Amino acid sequence: MAPAFVRRWRDGPVSAPGRHGGRHTESVRELTEHLRAAGAEVEGPVPAPGAAAAVVELAAAAPHGAVALGAGEHRLEALGVPEALRAAGRELVRPEAADHPARLAAAAVGLTGAELAVAETGSLVLAAGPGRPRLVHLLPDRHVCVVEVSAVRPTLAEALAEIDPRSASAWQFVSGPSRTSDLEMRAVLGVHGPLSLAVLLVG
Repeated sequence: MAPAFVRRWRDGPVSAPGRHGGRHTESVRELTEHLRAAGAEVEGPVPAPGAAAAVVELAAAAPHGAVALGAGEHRLEALGVPEALRAAGRELVRPEAADHPARLAAAAVGLTGAELAVAETGSLVLAAGPGRPRLVHLLPDRHVCVVEVSAVRPTLAEALAEIDPRSASAWQFVSGPSRTSDLEMRAVLGVHGPLSLAVLLVG
């Protein structure tokens, strides 16, 4: 039998109570559990005024190198994250910079904001396109992702129902740090993406 989340995706979204009741609280807890089980660090939820300081702390785990900004930059700006990083002495790499590719390759941290998150699969949904390069969360050794708790959806079907495929050139579902197994089934981190993933829940 197909896993429950596959059956729900195939059969379509189910009706659900409001997102700010007990079901939503349970979804945030489930998302946290799945992400941690996959090897991600999860902090929060923290109130919005404390988000910038929390991001600075998470980025400090990779102190040597720039912080590259990617998908969801407008959300990060609204929380005051870039300003806080600059105040902490971190160099920022923005997508519009002329030398962005070269500087991104040397960045220590890729910082993104998630469009949505899926509780039942422990996935972060990131949009890529002009000004939102997907390499921001793939090239640096550390990926820090900010997720608003209001963006957490209980099921994959509910998340997919909200995604407009025309609004981005690509959509990525991130469910932990990069993990690859060789022929002997030994898991190796960081081969095709970041060595570490840190998620900050805000709200």
